[in-house]
Amino acid sequence: MGDIGECLLADTEIEDADLRTAISAMVAAVDSAVLAVESGQGAEACHGMTIWWGLKGDWGTYSEAYLDVAFCQDTVWWDFLDAYNG
Repeated sequence: MGDIGECLLADTEIEDADLRTAISAMVAAVDSAVLAVESGQGAEACHGMTIWWGLKGDWGTYSEAYLDVAFCQDTVWWDFLDAYNG
Protein backbone atom coordinates (compact mmCIF):
# COMPACT_ATOMS: atom_id res chain seq x y z
CA MET A 1 0.00 0.00 0.00
CA GLY A 2 2.84 2.37 0.79
CA ASP A 3 4.39 1.83 -2.62
CA ILE A 4 1.08 2.33 -4.39
CA GLY A 5 0.53 5.56 -2.46
CA GLU A 6 3.98 6.83 -3.37
CA CYS A 7 3.33 6.08 -7.05
CA LEU A 8 0.01 7.91 -6.92
CA LEU A 9 1.60 10.92 -5.21
CA ALA A 10 4.30 11.02 -7.90
CA ASP A 11 1.64 11.12 -10.62
CA THR A 12 1.37 14.79 -11.61
CA GLU A 13 -1.94 14.13 -13.37
CA ILE A 14 -3.62 13.57 -9.99
CA GLU A 15 -4.49 17.14 -9.09
CA ASP A 16 -7.38 16.65 -6.64
CA ALA A 17 -6.09 18.12 -3.37
CA ASP A 18 -8.45 16.06 -1.20
CA LEU A 19 -7.38 12.84 -2.90
CA ARG A 20 -3.69 13.73 -2.53
CA THR A 21 -4.25 14.50 1.17
CA ALA A 22 -6.02 11.16 1.66
CA ILE A 23 -3.23 9.29 -0.13
CA SER A 24 -0.60 11.03 2.00
CA ALA A 25 -2.52 10.13 5.15
CA MET A 26 -2.75 6.49 4.03
CA VAL A 27 0.99 6.32 3.33
CA ALA A 28 1.76 7.86 6.73
CA ALA A 29 -0.59 5.41 8.47
CA VAL A 30 1.04 2.43 6.76
CA ASP A 31 4.53 3.70 7.54
CA SER A 32 3.69 4.29 11.21
CA ALA A 33 2.22 0.78 11.53
CA VAL A 34 5.40 -0.95 10.39
CA LEU A 35 7.23 -2.36 13.41
CA ALA A 36 10.32 -3.78 11.73
CA VAL A 37 11.82 -4.09 8.27
CA GLU A 38 13.74 -7.06 6.94
CA SER A 39 14.38 -7.13 3.22
CA GLY A 40 16.94 -8.17 0.69
CA GLN A 41 18.60 -6.04 -1.96
CA GLY A 42 15.67 -6.42 -4.35
CA ALA A 43 13.22 -4.88 -1.88
CA GLU A 44 15.23 -2.10 -0.23
CA ALA A 45 13.05 0.67 -1.66
CA CYS A 46 9.78 -1.06 -0.81
CA HIS A 47 7.76 -0.12 2.20
CA GLY A 48 4.48 -1.17 3.65
CA MET A 49 3.24 -4.22 5.46
CA THR A 50 3.32 -7.92 4.87
CA ILE A 51 2.73 -11.05 6.86
CA TRP A 52 5.78 -13.24 7.35
CA TRP A 53 5.26 -16.50 5.53
CA GLY A 54 8.05 -18.39 7.31
CA LEU A 55 9.09 -20.88 4.67
CA LYS A 56 11.32 -23.78 5.49
CA GLY A 57 14.51 -21.96 4.45
CA ASP A 58 14.14 -19.08 6.93
CA TRP A 59 11.96 -20.83 9.50
CA GLY A 60 14.76 -21.39 11.99
CA THR A 61 16.21 -17.91 11.50
CA TYR A 62 13.16 -15.82 12.35
CA SER A 63 10.70 -18.14 14.07
CA GLU A 64 11.65 -17.34 17.68
CA ALA A 65 11.63 -13.56 17.16
CA TYR A 66 8.26 -13.79 15.45
CA LEU A 67 6.69 -15.07 18.65
CA ASP A 68 6.91 -11.51 20.05
CA VAL A 69 4.86 -9.98 17.20
CA ALA A 70 1.30 -9.08 18.29
CA PHE A 71 -0.20 -10.47 15.07
CA CYS A 72 1.40 -13.81 15.86
CA GLN A 73 0.10 -13.70 19.44
CA ASP A 74 -3.43 -12.58 18.49
CA THR A 75 -4.07 -15.10 15.71
CA VAL A 76 -3.37 -18.75 14.97
CA TRP A 77 -0.88 -17.77 12.27
CA TRP A 78 2.05 -19.19 14.26
CA ASP A 79 0.25 -22.53 14.65
CA PHE A 80 -0.35 -22.60 10.90
CA LEU A 81 3.32 -21.85 10.13
CA ASP A 82 4.48 -24.41 12.67
CA ALA A 83 2.28 -27.10 11.12
CA TYR A 84 3.25 -26.07 7.59
CA ASN A 85 6.98 -26.18 8.31
CA GLY A 86 6.88 -29.12 10.71
